[in-house]
Amino acid sequence: MAAVEVRRAEPSDLERVMEVLGDGRAALGELGIDQWQQGYPSEDVVLRDIAAGNCWVAVPDDEGAVMATACITLDGEPIYDVIEGAWQTDSTSADPSYATVHRVAVSSQGARRGLARLLFGHAEKLALDASYRSVRVDTHAGNVRMRTLLPSLGYSQCGVVMLADPKEPTRERTAYEKVVA
Repeated sequence: MAAVEVRRAEPSDLERVMEVLGDGRAALGELGIDQWQQGYPSEDVVLRDIAAGNCWVAVPDDEGAVMATACITLDGEPIYDVIEGAWQTDSTSADPSYATVHRVAVSSQGARRGLARLLFGHAEKLALDASYRSVRVDTHAGNVRMRTLLPSLGYSQCGVVMLADPKEPTRERTAYEKVVA
């Protein structure tokens, strides 16, 4: 596989990031999953991620274009404060010691090239650099691709969290965590 640069997205990446998210939306739809089928994530959401420095992209040298994206934050996630189950680490959104990964998508051209793995590895590095103990992520119960990938990367299923967005048809998400420190 060609070398891959993982970097913060820039405003000039917006169109391509939206295309990659569109491919992710289509892939979820093909699996019969209602996640992202209501117009989320919107351009406004991605612009906020970019402005905050939380939108990351993977750019393979042989492509020269964004092939995968993820939102990686160190700010804590309020919906993770209430879990049906238990996190591996004791931390709240008010005083987080975990990185959070959201909005992971790989373009159809970039599929099966390990790009999502690279983005999760980058999230783990960011967590370690911040002296955080873990990385947390959630996914739709029907997202078999993500639910297969996460355990292969060392993430443990911890329980169920509920999305705050009432527009999402299925608000329950399966929560995972990986202890990195």
